[in-house]
Amino acid sequence: MRQLAWLKNWLLNEIDPEIPVVIGGDFNDWDLGLHEALSSQMGLNEVHEEVRGELALTFPARYPVFRLDRIYVRGFDAVNASVISETTGEEVGGRRWGQIPFLTTWLCSQGS
Repeated sequence: MRQLAWLKNWLLNEIDPEIPVVIGGDFNDWDLGLHEALSSQMGLNEVHEEVRGELALTFPARYPVFRLDRIYVRGFDAVNASVISETTGEEVGGRRWGQIPFLTTWLCSQGS
């Protein structure tokens, strides 16, 4: 939880609220507590949830049942989000993956 406290402090106190932000990765957020904090307390939108209405199923790759990988944004409008489902996660680009990758497209909605 120290990382969450650091991230919250950084977002709310160090980064100008007008600056667009992208934070993505494998969050290992099994109970969705981090998701709740990032969404409601820090004003970030999860891209797959914004476009598809739910978090992406990405783990384990062979039969994904958990929503662990996320991309959160602030200052962007999500256009598309999709799981790259034609991969098994076994091997993508010569590397083994435990999770299924997903692809997003967004447009900057703040400033120009």
